[in-house]
Amino acid sequence: MIHAAIEVPLARRSGEMLIGEALRCWSRARALKTDVIPKIYGLLAISGRPMLAPALASMLALFEDWLGRPPASAGPRQSADEALLLTLLEEAAGTATPFESALCSTRAMLWEGL
Repeated sequence: MIHAAIEVPLARRSGEMLIGEALRCWSRARALKTDVIPKIYGLLAISGRPMLAPALASMLALFEDWLGRPPASAGPRQSADEALLLTLLEEAAGTATPFESALCSTRAMLWEGL
């Protein structure tokens, strides 16, 4: 008997979950001195949002610059830096700095289509 193929929709992670996973992926790639965008792209492809990779990579680099140190990521649990980044994403209102602009753009892209 032949069965029809069943289409399985792509897993849609929440924006909060994606940001945490992207930060951890970005941190690992930076520690290994590999290109971060292909790594983040692969992560985001699972949830159907791979085109967000360059925006996230840029925002995370600006976040690191804004912090003045590499952001801490805490494995499966949310780190204080991840929580801070999520708060900044929620509260970003202006485009006074490149980082604020990146936060607003990423927020718009991330929540588009949810």
